[in-house]
Amino acid sequence: MINNVSLVKNTLTYAKRTGLRSMQNITGLEREIIEANKAELTHEIWGNPQKLIEWAKNKFEQLRVKDYKSELLEKDAVNSSRNELVKAWADILRTDFKTANNPLLQLKIMQFITHNLRIDNKALAPILRVDVFQDALFLAKKTGKSFKSVYTNLLKQPRYHNINVTEENVQSGNVRGTWYHLRTLNQSESVRFPKLAQQIQEFVMSISKGSNWCIRNKYRLESEYTGTKFHIFVDDKDMPQLCLAAADDAEKTFYTICGREQYKPIPSNFRQILQEFLQKNNLTDFKIIENDGRKTSSLWNA
Repeated sequence: MINNVSLVKNTLTYAKRTGLRSMQNITGLEREIIEANKAELTHEIWGNPQKLIEWAKNKFEQLRVKDYKSELLEKDAVNSSRNELVKAWADILRTDFKTANNPLLQLKIMQFITHNLRIDNKALAPILRVDVFQDALFLAKKTGKSFKSVYTNLLKQPRYHNINVTEENVQSGNVRGTWYHLRTLNQSESVRFPKLAQQIQEFVMSISKGSNWCIRNKYRLESEYTGTKFHIFVDDKDMPQLCLAAADDAEKTFYTICGREQYKPIPSNFRQILQEFLQKNNLTDFKIIENDGRKTSSLWNA
């Protein structure tokens, strides 16, 4: 007991002597940054506001200039796009008036952008949309939600993509959500309307976030799903749960019908949503055709 009391006294004396802050006196963004990076932050750094700012500036710069090469991305263009997109994010974080003078916020967003760009995966940085970025900053501050969650959810809203998307709100039992119906451009259309093709791809990639679907990858969309009619169901928690990729306009043949976990059975509650959709659109006699060498319908495996 005497030793414990002595330890407390020594700790208090050390804090007073050095002028360092204790954790209970730190809140908000500062605390988030400290807790997310506690493995590399010493008390001498996080306990001093100015040193924490300097550390954040240096950390941001390290992430900005890092080479995000992937061993699994064979195309040079794909690998370079990782670095180019990170650079674009860094540029807007350093110039936008809401973030330019806020190193902690810059770092937090940059860590969200780069956290999954490992050498052993094919992940790409999140799509950069300046209008979504600015709205997300405002809403994150207003609601107290993280920039990551707000930005990710805003990207799923068709109004930011200027494309033809049909939305259908449905409910079955205790499951609520929205079907999104849209078509990707075929190869000739993509050549004629490259900007529209990109916007459609970005929407499909964004709305698929949270699943393990291959269409989260731009290059799979470009190579395997041109001219494809997608029906994607997103639940009321903004989580994608069902994906139907129709192979032709008749929509009687599909490349895939799957749940959020692509190669696992669709849970019964979402299977009901799917069955109701198929019945409503006279598609119960659908067929699955091979697109990438694998049949991915898991409807009947539950």
